[in-house]
Amino acid sequence: METTSTILIIEDHQLIIDVYKNAITQVMKEVGNTHFSIEISKTCVAAYQKIIKASTNQEIDIVFLDIQVPQDIENNLMSGEDLGIVIRKRLPQTKIIVITNLMSNLRLHTILKNIDPDGLLIKNDIVFEDLTTALRDVMGHKTFYSQKVISLLRKKMHSDLTLDQYDIRLLYELSNGARMKDLLSILPFSKAGIEKRKRLLKLTFNVNHEGDRELILKARENGFI
Repeated sequence: METTSTILIIEDHQLIIDVYKNAITQVMKEVGNTHFSIEISKTCVAAYQKIIKASTNQEIDIVFLDIQVPQDIENNLMSGEDLGIVIRKRLPQTKIIVITNLMSNLRLHTILKNIDPDGLLIKNDIVFEDLTTALRDVMGHKTFYSQKVISLLRKKMHSDLTLDQYDIRLLYELSNGARMKDLLSILPFSKAGIEKRKRLLKLTFNVNHEGDRELILKARENGFI
């Protein structure tokens, strides 16, 4: 008896989407008794709408998630990572395969902590077989990390700290020139709370300067904004 699984691809580059679709088709041929229904979202806005709609009856089985997709400011979705957090809350049974260009050790650890993906691959390092293997493993309730991810995670981090969605929103607003009065209207923290987060962010990124410029540069270098 054939079963149907719904796969949501969250990615804004059509060529990459086509590669994912080819990998899904290949696995579908191998499995034989499973049909994959593929949905595409190229922005956080579009993906969020699909996630909310699916949350009433767990309609999405697997998500291919890119971290760098166009934002949804209204719903405080600054990246695919925020979407991953929403998926974990709204669709707890859904498998998430994160595929990203980001190779910062800190960034990867943050993704692991905030999303706990079932698969994690570096986009510019993978081959087609990695995609098919990741999909097969995740369908079999296994976890798949690409060799590049494993190599990066073995490196010792300079800090045990990781960033949450408020840290990332703070960095985003600072990069756009937001002042304290603006931040107080955007973030659910007091002035003291915001200043504390900034201090911890500077510690995380090993920034000693009093201003925000160096912090923003480091955050951008590590793929957070």
